[in-house]
Amino acid sequence: MKRAVIGLALAAALCSGCGKDSSVVEKTPVSAFSAGFQAAVEDFETAGQIKIQGDGTFTFTLTEPETLAQLQGYGNPDGLVIELEEVSIAGSSSTLPTRSVGMLLYQMMDVFARMEEEGQSRRGEEAGVFLCEGPSAWGDYRITADSESCLPQRLEFPEQEAWIQFTFPQASS
Repeated sequence: MKRAVIGLALAAALCSGCGKDSSVVEKTPVSAFSAGFQAAVEDFETAGQIKIQGDGTFTFTLTEPETLAQLQGYGNPDGLVIELEEVSIAGSSSTLPTRSVGMLLYQMMDVFARMEEEGQSRRGEEAGVFLCEGPSAWGDYRITADSESCLPQRLEFPEQEAWIQFTFPQASS
């Protein structure tokens, strides 16, 4: 818990500072949040709810497609566990199918963890969003995040034809 709070505080601190060059932004997307999501790998699309902790762990529940509704899972740096009713399947980055939503979720967490540790190679800001791009074990990625909240909007792995898009509840006035 303490590591999650420190990670979130670090992300918030990095999010608030900007470099002298307006084309280079010193921001890091928040890596602890709860959101709805839509995801796709090649032609397979799914949607659900996800909760990401700042310590590299996450939980999710699928809501679409209907045949996979209520499938749940959780993951950490060591792997991913998927559960449906009383069946549980565990996998790691070496055992998950290369082009799968499970691998997308696993790679997403790897990218978020490395962002807090290393920072990103290229950053820029335009039209209310900032961009982070860099290499990963699964190929190059691109994250689009809101400039004000630093919440990630979309993570893409173009080489894998994979993406995940996040939706956050609107704040009440």
